[in-house]
Amino acid sequence: MIKRNFCWIVIAVFMLSQTAFAEGINLETVYPYSLEHKNIYKTVGSATNPFYINIESYDAPEPQDVNVEILLPEGLTFNEDDDWQEVKTGKGLIIKRSWTLPANYGQNFDLLYLRANEKLTEGKHDIVVKVSGKSWQKNNNITFTHEFGEKNADDINLQEKQLDSSKFNWYIQSVTLPVDNLGNKDDRIQERTVYIKDTALESFRNRMTGDGATNWAAVF
Repeated sequence: MIKRNFCWIVIAVFMLSQTAFAEGINLETVYPYSLEHKNIYKTVGSATNPFYINIESYDAPEPQDVNVEILLPEGLTFNEDDDWQEVKTGKGLIIKRSWTLPANYGQNFDLLYLRANEKLTEGKHDIVVKVSGKSWQKNNNITFTHEFGEKNADDINLQEKQLDSSKFNWYIQSVTLPVDNLGNKDDRIQERTVYIKDTALESFRNRMTGDGATNWAAVF
């Protein structure tokens, strides 16, 4: 009787540990994503819009492999990406990939580009995101509204152009020139060199406030 009770205690502790780790996963998804958080959950015409996904893990006892699946409604297409695989279904397109969540704390994120075609009807549509580990699963459901908008010659020409996804990756918010107020160059600065802001202090502050090592939404 004592051995049986002990076994049930071990199983209960194991299940609680798995549940606790599943609760240590934060899944964030936004479509369409914008740095200013404007026009979220609304698309117009055949424009290409970014889809933002961020998986944040904390209190993880060890690294863990996870599978990510994103089910798109019919009429929403995906700009090809080598890290993601496409699977066509009767209900729409599934794009998926695998990630490894690091132990203790980590963030895995990506920015995808989705384009509406003529099959995407006006009204509300859902994007279903599933992230699953060895013994847990987290789901996010994004509801967005699509409008046809006004068709004109510029829209038609834009549809015919081949979009290059490499042009959508980064945005320049400001430029700092290595000169003083008189335009004199600092001799210590090498030519053709880009300096990146040191985020060590920001990382420490974010960890203390519980926001994670880096605010990737602000970075994007």
